[in-house]
Amino acid sequence: MIIDNKIVHQERSDIKTVIDYLKRFTKSGNLNIVTGYFTITALSLLRRLEPQPKRYRLILGEIASLANPEKRDHIIDLLGGNSDIEHVFELSEAAKKAIEFLEQSSVEVKHIETNFCHAKAYIYDDKEDFDNSYYVVGSSNLTEYGLGTCESSNIELNIAEKGGRPRQLSDAQEMV
Repeated sequence: MIIDNKIVHQERSDIKTVIDYLKRFTKSGNLNIVTGYFTITALSLLRRLEPQPKRYRLILGEIASLANPEKRDHIIDLLGGNSDIEHVFELSEAAKKAIEFLEQSSVEVKHIETNFCHAKAYIYDDKEDFDNSYYVVGSSNLTEYGLGTCESSNIELNIAEKGGRPRQLSDAQEMV
């Protein structure tokens, strides 16, 4: 299925965004996410998935390189480009929820240091029922815009496949 944040497709008219897909199909298996960029608010949204996955594995691109002195003065954009005053005040609560999420023993985080991570993949593995397994790959980073919780002029285009053990799902799982 195609998921984009601008068009509701007939096939699943209730799913327009990546977060809609995650909420609808994530159960208590393992959710693996590879993303080049993330925001604090998007991390906090993972805490709201019901039921909560048994395990999260996050592979995150490097935000600021401490190894490269030329990059040390780069600003980390925690607001994800959304600087309206309401969002700024909500950031404190989102940061608390993101910290709670990251402190869970079921959350494993790695970051890529040597290369730029441009990947965007959400891979859900349900070992108890393979028909519940899925993947979403495309242009959606783990940000409010990528998940589709904020309006954006960007078009986020993703492919989602659910069920069974398709070859692409197996190949994607090898990555994480």
